[in-house]
Amino acid sequence: MLAHAKFPRIYWVKVMMKVFYIINRSPWIALEGDIPQRVRSGKDVSYWHLRVFGYLVYVHVAKDQMGKLDPKSRPFRFLG
Repeated sequence: MLAHAKFPRIYWVKVMMKVFYIINRSPWIALEGDIPQRVRSGKDVSYWHLRVFGYLVYVHVAKDQMGKLDPKSRPFRFLG
């Protein structure tokens, strides 16, 4: 994930957190195809909030931080 998103190595902790998050929401053979998060919490797991790691996003710039002809957004890479 880190190499694919072209991030420096200082972000490896964020990458590992995302990997473990996804693993805990994936079916396991040891649980007979059940999902660990569902087993722990007893609730169904939702995937609507997942996004592509390292995806190009545009962040809105506040009016007090931009001039009249400046762009209203700046490009960034998604980490969360």
